[in-house]
Amino acid sequence: MADRGRRGGGPDRGAGLLRGEDLSERYLFWRVRGNRELRRGRWEYYRDADGRDQLYDLVADAREQADLAAGRPALLAGPRSAWERNDGALLLPCPAA
Repeated sequence: MADRGRRGGGPDRGAGLLRGEDLSERYLFWRVRGNRELRRGRWEYYRDADGRDQLYDLVADAREQADLAAGRPALLAGPRSAWERNDGALLLPCPAA
């Protein structure tokens, strides 16, 4: 159910995470100290504060050691595009570094 008081008006996924619901096919977005991250299913897209994009396969590489961004640009394009479309709807704007 949507929390109409939240900016962006999207559903609150926190309760589902706490209940252990399968959210694997939903995008999860967050920002921390100028970094941004998006997860969906087995994939994690990450951009550091310096603007470097990274892509990880969390099933094959749970410790996030093998950055696939350079070798898989077509795969990187989807999460990066999803981030750009949804960035303005995230709760706390990321301050300029």
